[in-house]
Amino acid sequence: MTVEVSWSGLKKAAREGSWVFEVVPIKGQPFDESAFDEAVEAANEIHQAEIERFEDANLVWRFASVSGVGFWCEYELSGKQVEDFIGVFVTELEQRGLVARIRAVRQSDPEAFLANWDGICVAIQINGCERPKPHDSLFDWQALGEDREAVVGMLLDWCSFENGKYWVQHGMSSMSVPAESRIRLGRQFAVRDDEFTRFVAESPAGDYRAFVINEEGLVFVSIGHAKAVKWRESVDDAVSVIRSIAPHIQYAGVSRSITNQRDFNSWAYNVWIFGGEERGKPQRVRLRERHSKAALILGVQLLGPGFAHPEAKPGWTVEDLGDGRVLLLADDREAWFAQPATQELMREAEELYPGVLGIGSVVRRGSVS
Repeated sequence: MTVEVSWSGLKKAAREGSWVFEVVPIKGQPFDESAFDEAVEAANEIHQAEIERFEDANLVWRFASVSGVGFWCEYELSGKQVEDFIGVFVTELEQRGLVARIRAVRQSDPEAFLANWDGICVAIQINGCERPKPHDSLFDWQALGEDREAVVGMLLDWCSFENGKYWVQHGMSSMSVPAESRIRLGRQFAVRDDEFTRFVAESPAGDYRAFVINEEGLVFVSIGHAKAVKWRESVDDAVSVIRSIAPHIQYAGVSRSITNQRDFNSWAYNVWIFGGEERGKPQRVRLRERHSKAALILGVQLLGPGFAHPEAKPGWTVEDLGDGRVLLLADDREAWFAQPATQELMREAEELYPGVLGIGSVVRRGSVS
């Protein structure tokens, strides 16, 4: 056999929910990456015929791993289906006379990022439209592909440090990625709309930038620091991000908040579904019903086309960004970002701009999170 397979490691990784493997060269043997592309394409076509529920023939797709050529399997595949695919893939490789080793990619998490809970955050809704039919989701929103790709590209450019370290998490799998291929690899994962993807960059000093995006085109950007939160610098950074992607988004709000967002869906529910109660039960408002209303007033907020655009009032600036978008900016940034916004501060803002808020009630939270 010219292709060695580390089955024990692959099966263990599959049981743990990691769907990533790589093909690495064997010392002294030629390693033709284009031939691996041909082999995985052929294996995809063969394997696709046996899994009718997938419309996309690329069940397994390639990226540049640290040691060789990496392949990420569709999250919906079972461990048995991944094993079956690799069996077909090995046959295709050997038919081409290739010599290599297949093994699971080691899981790697950005530990400093996951341990840090405090920083400046930006909640973003990409341009989109209501889904044409019912969908199993909290939301009815479908981000436009070209806007999603533009936002991802700009965020990947921004999400970097000199001599930084980088990670990509897609579904349940997380791995470190080479600095030289981070943008290409990050784009491969994040422009897909079948699962949430997180991208994290960490500086040598332990500061980080990160963003997570899900299938509805909801984005959460994190800006954190190893020691004390540099909130002034971080808010300026957040505003710069919003300006750079403004034509591609409907909404953005900046807050001092939990940054690592281990559970993205819980965050999305809390941010995008209105607070308040009705007969003792939390209100749920579908995204199509809140498309023209903000869930709360924040110290920095972009309101896009269709939103109620506020007028400048004492203590607040409204900046016209064009194309039906405005920035609502609190003059006293320290009150909003030196610590999480207080309930009293939020209530004052909501009373000043009631027309911006959605469906009748005011959000009542002790802090923005």
